[in-house]
Amino acid sequence: MVVIVFIIPFILYIITLAPTIVAVGDNAELITCSYILGIAHPPGYPLFNILGKLFTYLPFSNIGYRVNLMSAFFGSLCVLLIYLIVFILTKDKISGVISAFALGCSSLFWKYSILAEVFALNNLFVAILIFTLLIWKFKKNIKLLYLSSFIYGLGLTNHQTLIFLLPAILFFIFKEDKKLLNLKISLFIIPFLLGLSLYLYLPIRASNSPEINWFNPTNLENFKKVIFRTIYGKPNLNLYQLLYFKNSVFYNYFIKLIKDFYYIGFIFIFFGLNKLKRTKSIFWFLFIAFILTGPFFTLFLKYDNNPIYFDVVSRFYILSFTIISIIIGFGIFSLKEKLSQKFYNLIPLILIIPIITNLPKLDLHKNYFLYDFCKDTLHCIEKEKSILIVTGDATIMGFDYLQIVEQKSKEIKVFSLEKLSHAWYINEVRKHHKDVSFPFDRIAINETLEKFIEPNKNFKFFAMGLTKERLGENYKLINYGLVSEIVKKDTNLNILEYKSKINSLNQKLKIFDYKVCEGEPNFELELIDYIAKSKFSVGYFFHINNEFEYAIESYRESIGINPKFSSPYKNLGVLLYQLGRKEEAITYFEKYIKLTPIDDPERNIISNLIDKEKAK
Repeated sequence: MVVIVFIIPFILYIITLAPTIVAVGDNAELITCSYILGIAHPPGYPLFNILGKLFTYLPFSNIGYRVNLMSAFFGSLCVLLIYLIVFILTKDKISGVISAFALGCSSLFWKYSILAEVFALNNLFVAILIFTLLIWKFKKNIKLLYLSSFIYGLGLTNHQTLIFLLPAILFFIFKEDKKLLNLKISLFIIPFLLGLSLYLYLPIRASNSPEINWFNPTNLENFKKVIFRTIYGKPNLNLYQLLYFKNSVFYNYFIKLIKDFYYIGFIFIFFGLNKLKRTKSIFWFLFIAFILTGPFFTLFLKYDNNPIYFDVVSRFYILSFTIISIIIGFGIFSLKEKLSQKFYNLIPLILIIPIITNLPKLDLHKNYFLYDFCKDTLHCIEKEKSILIVTGDATIMGFDYLQIVEQKSKEIKVFSLEKLSHAWYINEVRKHHKDVSFPFDRIAINETLEKFIEPNKNFKFFAMGLTKERLGENYKLINYGLVSEIVKKDTNLNILEYKSKINSLNQKLKIFDYKVCEGEPNFELELIDYIAKSKFSVGYFFHINNEFEYAIESYRESIGINPKFSSPYKNLGVLLYQLGRKEEAITYFEKYIKLTPIDDPERNIISNLIDKEKAK
């Protein structure tokens, strides 16, 4: 049974595993940092990167796939340990199997077991800690507590949300042996610090200047910035979000809990807690652990009712879901006394539901979107003496992977607009791009890029997602496929040359064939929106230069990529109306109206035009 409980989720995860980098969380950065042993964003994730490095030595597929595989392996181990925990406590295999697979087949757990992220390993640490503490409960061997202390310290070098588990651990130990904490608590500090000491890897590795080196933690001040995550501000209990309860992270947590374990699973949580009351120390241990790592933890997250924000923070829920799965196991076990053995043996069949539901929804095995997006972007840029400035986390992470790991188009200099506002980033890129001039400490977020462009006139500058405000008065953008070239305002463009280049890029770039699909990760939706806007910009350029058929084609391609983007409907309607194709124009105008807010002034103009034409 033990082998089966590991193998089945592992097979499911392999079948749906991301084949390379994906635009989910910090996937691309963590893969790249594992490969080069770089310093990832705070708190640096030293344990993940070291273990990820070991997986890069696997003798098959690409580096991205290998590190993604690590999450599948750790996720499956976690599922196995949940089975063992429930089996040890109930002596019932069916309860163990259902609790393990309820977790392993839940959408959030599954999602982060098929791509490189810190959460599969974090979940495994939770399961290891609970398992070790339970063995100590029955054997009362203090060495197991020393081991737990070491594991806890080591786990914090992977993800710091484990801090919220500490009160439950201390309560459990105190409940089992009241004298132990008073007499020997100092003895637990040594193994704890030994595990935590892996953070000392950060300044050692940073001293070698890896290409990704957040804050360069080679001195005490920078080291503290990394491990204490000062860039994200101080943690604060944020009860303000409860004023907008249905738009709060707190509310979103419970919605996700119900969806991931289904309503029947939510009912089993109550049955499980009732069953656990007979063993008070375990009941309170699991209950406190669930409350603190779940609902209470969400109150420390900032209030933001943006759906993308909810998607980003939902990955932090999985820690508490791991604990919930154990409680569900007890809920299943409570049925054993009420059902016939024959019927009870059929209960595992309910696991077919989450497998059938989540398998197509979570499948990433053909997802090359971020990889193709970044590769196609590099195809849009001249290979010599070019600088690309990008916005957004997913894009810079993707370019780092392509250029650092796969060594693609490394002659193009790619810089993050957001990171250029940090002095540590400027110091780091100076080391690796000695032919680029940085005569400044940083570029503030309200400054233009002129002080970067002017000293580097021997380079051509390109940008992604750059606003006109950041350009300065003397420059403008000309869109080429996925990028825009930054040129002087008085630059004249040959329309025939432009047309030729756009035609060439349309044939070369894979990413323009991509269409919005239901259930896309939100970071992909942002990039798809950018692709649609790029097509729209090309259409607009053709439009104002009287290349109407090219403009119509580009506007329609923009709509095909993202049907919810309203601007091309309006422009296409205007152009067709000017060309006398009024029936077609009205069709696009009506679609524009449906996608535009009521208070938009242009919407009223278009609405009046529609009414006027229909009245004729």
